[in-house]
Amino acid sequence: MFAVENSIDGTVVPSLAGKAIAHGYREALCGFIEVNFSGQFYAYSNRIDINWFDVVRDYQETTGTALDWSIRSLGALHIGRSQDNTQVGLIGREMYGRALSHLIRSLNNPALATTDDTLGAAILLGVFEMVCSSGQKSWMIHSRGISYLFQARGAQAHAHGLGRTFFLSFRGFLVYDALIRGERCFLEDKEWKSIIPDMINEDRRRGKASRLGELIEFSFHEVARCPGFLAATRTLVGSAQRADTERECLIASISDCQRTLLEYHYEGIAAMKASQQPNSNEGWHFFGPIPNRVQVSLGEFTLKGMSSAIALLQQLLVILSSDGLRRGTSAFGSGNQQCQIQWENVSYPLTIKSNKTESSSDKVSISKEDNGTPYTWFDQVSMMMGMVMNE
Repeated sequence: MFAVENSIDGTVVPSLAGKAIAHGYREALCGFIEVNFSGQFYAYSNRIDINWFDVVRDYQETTGTALDWSIRSLGALHIGRSQDNTQVGLIGREMYGRALSHLIRSLNNPALATTDDTLGAAILLGVFEMVCSSGQKSWMIHSRGISYLFQARGAQAHAHGLGRTFFLSFRGFLVYDALIRGERCFLEDKEWKSIIPDMINEDRRRGKASRLGELIEFSFHEVARCPGFLAATRTLVGSAQRADTERECLIASISDCQRTLLEYHYEGIAAMKASQQPNSNEGWHFFGPIPNRVQVSLGEFTLKGMSSAIALLQQLLVILSSDGLRRGTSAFGSGNQQCQIQWENVSYPLTIKSNKTESSSDKVSISKEDNGTPYTWFDQVSMMMGMVMNE
């Protein structure tokens, strides 16, 4: 078994001491969040009903469940890394195994499969894989399962409460995952757009409104359409059929999405500039209850995410227009080789270098928190709504 069951002198620990140790591992998840997701966490911590710190400290009845073991596994991993303690790191992996076993049992139980606890455990185990894995495959397996859970639960289950907390925590990675796979993201569906007014109205009712927060919600839906546009463009360009009508419709949809994002982007830039003027009250109206420590960086990363999406959409428009011209002109011949060369040149305008290894602190960043703390890759993916690409 693992060391959490043994005391310092090697004797069996009484149950009270064992609970204290388990509590310490749970509490360490808060430290993990501070290090790896501080920007995303504080962007919402003051505006949602339940944040992750509340989950760790107030949901003690989850002890022994998949959620409890997943919380402890990341806490132990964080302690092991921060103290350079290999043994504690191994304890975290052992706890990960226990959490995964409990999660599988929960998923096979219709009464538990779509509960908050099951979704929360799946998200934490997915994050565990992101931190520990040197490749994308393992965490993307979790991400696929998490996307199924979100869809099975339905959009309305994530408009408030713990469901909203979990949704906000992982949605950027769902877009990022879809971009990597070259597949549409289910978050572009109207069902998920329909909960945006509910979330905004709830924030306003509770006096937690933020115009930046509202811009993020509206722009996120447009960003979530990008993987679908990418997949549709690839399919159309690779088809042997001319599909002129389909191409025109796709160009119109992409142009509409790009135009909407440009409007949000212009508004965000203007508000950011106005908020930084001396003796201006615009900062409070724009940021609302978002803490000072992340206000500017959250705004900047949000704008970068929009810019990345806008640039990607522009590349797709160029490719589709070029493909239409190619198919309408015999001088291009069959055009297959030309089309392939164009497609391979599609890229995302903003890349984040990431050299994640099991022993690294994962603090590779392109920006710093407003108090000087560097943002991690995980945080940047979240704040940029998934619109990044690793080099």
